[in-house]
This record gives sequence, C-alpha cells and structure tokens, in this order.
Amino acid sequence: MKNTFLKFSVACLAILTFVACDKDYNTLGADILTDQGFTTSSYKFPALAYSKKLNPVRSSNINSALLGVYKDPVYGLTTSHIVTQVTPASFNPNFGTEPVLDSVVLNVPYFSTKTGETDENGNSLYKLDSLFGSNPIKLSIYQNTYFLRDLDPTTNLEEVQLYYSNANQTINFNNFTGQLFYENEEFYPSSKEILILEEDEETGEEEVVERKQPALRVNLAETDALKTFWENLFFGNQDNPELSNANLFKEFFRGLYFKTEALNDDGHMLMLNFTNSGANFTVYYHTVTTLTDEDGNETEQINTYEYPVNLVGNKVNLIENNFNFTLPDGDETLGDETLYLKGTEGSMAVVKLFDGTYIDTEGVEHEAYEYFTNAFKNSDGSPKKLVNEANLIFYVNQNIVNGQEPERVMLYDLKNNIPVADYYFDLQNVNDPNNSKLNFSRPLERDEDENGIRYKLRITEHINNILLRDSTNVDLGLVVSTNINVIDRLKIADSDQEPVTTVPLCQFLSPRGTVLYGNTSNVPEDKRIAFEIFFSEPKE
Repeated sequence: MKNTFLKFSVACLAILTFVACDKDYNTLGADILTDQGFTTSSYKFPALAYSKKLNPVRSSNINSALLGVYKDPVYGLTTSHIVTQVTPASFNPNFGTEPVLDSVVLNVPYFSTKTGETDENGNSLYKLDSLFGSNPIKLSIYQNTYFLRDLDPTTNLEEVQLYYSNANQTINFNNFTGQLFYENEEFYPSSKEILILEEDEETGEEEVVERKQPALRVNLAETDALKTFWENLFFGNQDNPELSNANLFKEFFRGLYFKTEALNDDGHMLMLNFTNSGANFTVYYHTVTTLTDEDGNETEQINTYEYPVNLVGNKVNLIENNFNFTLPDGDETLGDETLYLKGTEGSMAVVKLFDGTYIDTEGVEHEAYEYFTNAFKNSDGSPKKLVNEANLIFYVNQNIVNGQEPERVMLYDLKNNIPVADYYFDLQNVNDPNNSKLNFSRPLERDEDENGIRYKLRITEHINNILLRDSTNVDLGLVVSTNINVIDRLKIADSDQEPVTTVPLCQFLSPRGTVLYGNTSNVPEDKRIAFEIFFSEPKE
C-alpha cells in the first residue's frame, strides 16, 4: 500500500507540473494516471447561492470611471457622473506680459484598441473597448464648487476620506455647480484618431503634428465669457498664493463636474482613463512682442504657450439607479431560485460550496462537506484521491435575460476579499482584458442566436487549498466583470455585516447585468448550479 501511495504522490507531482502549462490538464492527467493503475471519476456536490443587494460602493480615487447612461433591458436605467479635482503641472507660473487666452482644451482618453487598419486618409482606426449602449446622451461639464477632502474629520484626520457611489444623494453635486464650461445635447463618443494640426509657416497650410488616441476632447472656452473666466482664474492670479502649490489650488478651484442625462430614457455609458498621461486640460495662450528693426520699423511677434492642468486629485464616480424592480436580498439558508447580478451599485450572489447533503451510490445521505473530506483524504491528512479539476457552472435564465449579458464573471473569497486561488494561477493579458484569465473564468457560452447559456469557473486550486492546506471553506462572491484584471477592493458602505464587505473594482466598472438560475428544487435539474470535482485514485 505504501508503494502505491508513493506512486500516487509522484503522479500528483507530475500532474501539478502539467497544470502550469496545459489548460486541458484534466484530460491529460486522467490519461497518465489511468496508464499507471489509477481510475478517474467525479463527484457532483451541492452548492447554495443567494442574491445580495449591494449598498453604495466606495467610488472615490479609482483610476477609471464610468460616464453616461446605460439602459439594461432587465434592470433599468443607471446614470453615472464624475467629479474630479485638478492640479496644475507646475506652480508659480509666469504668463508674461498681457497674456491672451486662445482656448482651454480638455482631453480625457477612452479605453481603445487600434484595429490595425487605416481609413482612406491613412489615419489609424480604433475600437472603443468599454462602450455600452449606442444612443447619445446630454453631457454637461461644470465647475465644481464642493471641496473634496483628503482626510476624514470624523477620524481626527487619521484616515482617508471615503466617498461613495450614492454621493449625489448625500452631497448632491448638482447643488454645487459653478460655471458651465461645456454642454452637448447629443453627445456620443467618437472612435476616430485625433489629429493635432498646426499651420506651416512657409506654406500656410495645416499639417498633422501629433496623433492621439480617441478621447473626450472639447474646448472649455468657446465663448468670450468663458475666456474671461479662465483668464481671471489663471492670469489674474499669477502672483497670488493660489497658484503656488497643489493644496491651495484645490481649495481655490475645486475641480470639474461631468454630468450626464438620458435622452428619451436611453443612452450609452463608457469608461474614461484617468491614469493616462493625456488626461488633462491645457490652457493655450499667447503674448505679443513688438520687434524693431535697424530702420525703426516695428513688427509684432506672436508667442504661443501652453499651461497643462492634470486631472489628478480626489475623484468620485457617482451612480444613480432607476431600477425596474427592487433588487432582492436572498435566502441565506435555503438559497435562491433566481440569482440577480448587476454591476456598479447593483447586486451579486453569495455562493456556499458543499452546502447541503450528498447521496452516495447506496442511497445513503451524508453532510456534503464531511463526505468530501472523508472521501479525499485519510485521517492523517494524506490524500486518498487527486483533484484533477473542479468547476462551478452557472446557467443563464433566458426566460428573463435577452442577450446583453456581460461576457465574464468573477469569483472571489468573501472572507479575505481577494479572488480565489485559481485566478492567480492563470495567465493575465494586460493589453487585452477580454482574453485574460480564460482558464479561470470562461467567457459566456452562447447559443446560435447569441443568447447566453452558461458561465464556467475553474476552482481547482481553491478546492486543493481546502483539501491539502486546511484552508477554510469560505463563502464566495460572484459578480459581473468588465475587466477581470482589475481587482482593487472597494468598500461597501455600512458593510459591518458579513459576509459581503467589499467588491472588486471589475464589478463596479461593469454597468451590465445578468440573471442566473440558482440551486433550489424549483430550478430544472439541468439548469441548477453545477459544482463538480474530477479526481483520480489508485486502483484497488
């Protein structure tokens, strides 16, 4: 027997080596173990899940933010706004003698990818990566007059001030709007490459001097009144303390408020990239110098300058939901027939593995977790069986959802507020999040009509941690995801009540939703949550 388990341990090591390099290691491992005198099989264990409505989510100081209006066919309307502080790239500026403002150009890049193709003029073509919806919205950009604090006075200024997604209910930035800088009654983002043109001094013709990726790029000083505002703000304070350091400037000019509104109860939502170095507004201005030649003739020389102001400092992403129904909190004891998953300040599912009973081949009923541990390891902790693969599968309720589901979902450990172990064992694609962590979280499987069928999540390492490393069988959180690479933890307001205290950022940045089947007896058996563990064991 000892020799058998020595071979078993060697086989385990071989399989674990293959795990790191072969995504279909379950089949491969089964073949090897069968050849060495092992059998393979699987258990289907119970898993309980219930819906959990989210309280407002901490949405301050995240690197990306949603802007716009998204109409989910199931859940209804979600509107997102952004408030951001701004900070000059340099201080104590010298704008020269009698500066004249030309424009104030705001530039906030979208998340986009080059397609590799060009148009008839040779300009690069882009695809916007995080655009949801296809209808225009009303976009207004205001001066914000509400001061966003760095530190929380309720903690004696010992902790960072947190702002939550419901800040337009608690603060209401609509009551703190100053100057209106920009308004577009039918805004829709362009995926075109941005061309920066300058006039050639010799030919007088405009030529391309710079190419930029698609961005929200608008002039905040279109009128004479707006030009006067900006001239007073900057030129009028050239020698004043307000332009001497970041703290004084943020108190003096408290930032921008990007406000969106639906048109005809519809719109679009997109993600803005505030980490991009091009996220700023630039003050373009000129001065005039009089030159005198040897003959006493005077000519005027125009000198052009730029003064960049970065969109850095405190930011808040504001969410306003107008749902078609009240999101439910589900049954923690029995589980739910229907699981509601909605991004931003929405809803998720809590999943309990091994919750329920397991009926063996002789019809005897066992407590599922106890049966699992007894079946897979001996009393001394040594393994009886090798876990080749473990999967969780959730089926889409096509009776409710009609084709606009998110492509990915994320599973995370609710106790430690981190993804399950399998997330870290999988390959990350930084440049293409849609093709990142594909072994851990499969993209939504669809039928021939593009209707969603199921989401499959691999939790092999998570199960091995429970079995071999005495990890706790913790509750898991299931959320929708736009960018599975983004896993920063966002605190939930009033979240002292476990199990859900945080959500990953990928959940908050996804406006979409889906509806899944749960685990109750009312769910058709072929649609219930599937929790299956594939294993190998020595032949007797």
